[in-house]
Amino acid sequence: ALRALLRPLSALWKGGWRCTLNADCPYDAIMTSHDEPAPIYLDYNATTPLDPAVQSAMLPYLQGRFGNPSSGHWYGVKEKKAVEQARGEVAALLNGEPDEITFCSGGTESVNWVIKGVAEAHGQKG
Repeated sequence: ALRALLRPLSALWKGGWRCTLNADCPYDAIMTSHDEPAPIYLDYNATTPLDPAVQSAMLPYLQGRFGNPSSGHWYGVKEKKAVEQARGEVAALLNGEPDEITFCSGGTESVNWVIKGVAEAHGQKG
């Protein structure tokens, strides 16, 4: 499966195409011709390009809508509604229910939840 995913990239590499930065195109990258093949970025665990639609959706929360959705004050209640709306949208996208969606703080917490869930499903204490 990985080979099928990399095949288009391999063709670009062999053709001498290179990805360069340009603020006018999606993900800030365009393909331009060079003599040297460009390296392929595979460190998506560390950071990924930000999709313009995600940036647009997140901008209000980066510029003033900053309440902690776990807090009971006005700011928190307002942002909890936004989190619950997002949970519903993710559930609909996955053809599931909102109560089946859990947001985690990052990769480590996510992996720990999975390990704990598998252990509990097999009757082992975590």
